[in-house]
Amino acid sequence: MNPQLSIVTSDPKMFVLVVFSLSFVLSMVAAFVLFKFLQSTAVINNKNYQAGGALAGFIIVLGASYMMINNLLKTTSTIDQPQPQVVENTWTLVGNVKLVGKNVNDGIKVSIQPPSPTTSTDFNGDFRMDNISTSHGFSKKSNPAIKLEYPGYLPRTVYLYDTAMIVADSAKFTFSLKSGVSLIAIQ
Repeated sequence: MNPQLSIVTSDPKMFVLVVFSLSFVLSMVAAFVLFKFLQSTAVINNKNYQAGGALAGFIIVLGASYMMINNLLKTTSTIDQPQPQVVENTWTLVGNVKLVGKNVNDGIKVSIQPPSPTTSTDFNGDFRMDNISTSHGFSKKSNPAIKLEYPGYLPRTVYLYDTAMIVADSAKFTFSLKSGVSLIAIQ
């Protein structure tokens, strides 16, 4: 990028000055062409002032260009502004779940409440969830939980801050079940 152009676009005050100057000059040129060569007429009557001829044309063209540039700047400023970055930690959840009375433990649905990612256990009942976001009120107050579900078995909820069931390693950003959790069949 041209260094002079980058100074104009990086400094908001300089950018506004350049845009206004260009708008002013182009309005003068438009008024000159309209009233000198095309024989246009214009009158502005306001209770504070009156203008006619080329001056009125200049004011009208400048006002119209100001409104267009202002709308354009509003539109581009919302697009070009960097979106605020949410600083968050993502955690990993690992554990093992067993179905009482079964040797195969795959397909147990594991989800985080409040809603977040969902996964299923493998053949041995092991599961792992990566990239669990902690940006949405994920604290002891909100008491997030792991919900374990399997058809024909009682669902089970394990709270992430239940130290009897969960080990939280804040250095590795990992929640681990202390021991295998069992789901009991509905009789």
